[in-house]
Amino acid sequence: QVVCPSADFRRCTMKQACTMKQASSMVAWFFAAVAGAATGHEGWMSRGSKNSGFLAAVNRMQPNVAARSLSRVEGQWRSEALQFTECNAESNHMDCSQSQMAFEKSCGTIVTAVVAASSGDRDTVNEYMEVVCDESELKGWKQERCKHFVKFVTDTMTADNWANREQLDVSGMCVRFWANMSASEAFRVRKEREEQAKQLQAERAEAAQQAKQLAAKAAAEKAVREEALRKATAEAEAAAEKRRKQAEEQERQVEEQRKKAETARAAEEAKQAAKARAATKKGAAKQPKKAVATKRSSVTKQAAAEKRVVPAKKAAAAKKKAAAPARPAATIGAARVAKAPATVKAAATSTKTQKTVAVQNHEHSTQTMTHAAEMESAEEEEDEVDQKLREAEQEEEETRRSITQAQSEATTFTKGSVAPH
Repeated sequence: QVVCPSADFRRCTMKQACTMKQASSMVAWFFAAVAGAATGHEGWMSRGSKNSGFLAAVNRMQPNVAARSLSRVEGQWRSEALQFTECNAESNHMDCSQSQMAFEKSCGTIVTAVVAASSGDRDTVNEYMEVVCDESELKGWKQERCKHFVKFVTDTMTADNWANREQLDVSGMCVRFWANMSASEAFRVRKEREEQAKQLQAERAEAAQQAKQLAAKAAAEKAVREEALRKATAEAEAAAEKRRKQAEEQERQVEEQRKKAETARAAEEAKQAAKARAATKKGAAKQPKKAVATKRSSVTKQAAAEKRVVPAKKAAAAKKKAAAPARPAATIGAARVAKAPATVKAAATSTKTQKTVAVQNHEHSTQTMTHAAEMESAEEEEDEVDQKLREAEQEEEETRRSITQAQSEATTFTKGSVAPH
């Protein structure tokens, strides 16, 4: 059998209803306490509801025992009223009268016992029950419920003791008390739920406020972090920009030096080329004079040789003449006369031809020597120009290598500086 503890009566449901046996035992305890008090003090019953007799005997009637039993009964009544209220609150509830029937039976038993123990004396019931309600076992809502129950009982009783014993409407009194108690419990439950809802709403509002504060705090912290990151990024970018400008400046200086070197080299090459051209012209001017002198020497030597040949020819002719037979003088004179113009003419022609040939040979020799000198000078200039071009290409290649190395070092420096950020 399921027992509903008085301290946790709200956990009882329709499937866990407290049994009538437990309620009957509680009523029996209360009835025994009241009955024992009545049989143990016959004088009190005979004197009626005088305060002096009741108060004098109250310690021997054990009101604490009755209060303890009534405390358990009140806990059971609250549990039944709560079950009744929750059952009726359901849309498709079953029969909810079981809790009310259990209460009415328990209530009727207690009222009957109290009235019987007091012989139907309303004042006695009121005085005794006030003592019971003031016991330490009944505090808070139980004490209030006890006094409310006593009021319902005494309001139902009349001044006629016999009518109270024989004709008291116990059932109607219990029905009215049940209606009042169940309504009170329903109101209490509703108030508790409202308080719980308010508390839950307050807790949710507080949680929302805390969440809002946490979100604001997180947003502020995020803003601080983002600002720090932005600042660090800006510093890193500024440092990288500075290094880039330094690298560009270094590259510009290298390029400027290269251009200066090329300009200086070009100027030097132009100067050397001018000198070479001047020397070539000077040499070319000297060559015709030398050729003329050489030709003159050759002609002089040839003329000297011809002078040496003419006497020899003349001697040979004279010798031949001497060996030839003698002719008549007339014949000889005529022959001389006839031969003289032809000899003179042939000698003149030979001399003119020799001079023409000598002039032509001189001119040809001069042209040949001039052309050879010019060719040699042109070849030398071409070789010199080729050599200077090769040297310029080598210097340009070395300059390019220097620039490439400088750029590589600048890039490596920039990466190494930016990487830690």
